[in-house]
Amino acid sequence: MITQSKQNKQNVSLESYRKLEEISEFKHEYHDGVIIPINGATIHHNTIVVNLVYLLMNACKNQTDEVFFSNLRVWIPEYKRGVYPDVMVISEDPIFNENRQDEIINPCLIFEVLSP
Repeated sequence: MITQSKQNKQNVSLESYRKLEEISEFKHEYHDGVIIPINGATIHHNTIVVNLVYLLMNACKNQTDEVFFSNLRVWIPEYKRGVYPDVMVISEDPIFNENRQDEIINPCLIFEVLSP
């Protein structure tokens, strides 16, 4: 595990990060060479996410939009970041970054739940 003090000094390659993510039992985000562990969520956070997913799935019924949550990584090439949004919507077919099945580049809507 990477400690907070080491976290700010990292310069990990994207390839090394992806290999770590494939074998790690915990998720991490990638911020231009820095690996950031993702903390667990509270019951309130999970309740908000579940309600949001439910509402979005009902709203997207009979459309080409699909709702995904927290286990699919979004790659943001402009910022060299790989993040796990709490909830996202993809219109049409997902576009996978470098043909990876765990990293997409075309969400049309992203939700990050910020709760105590």
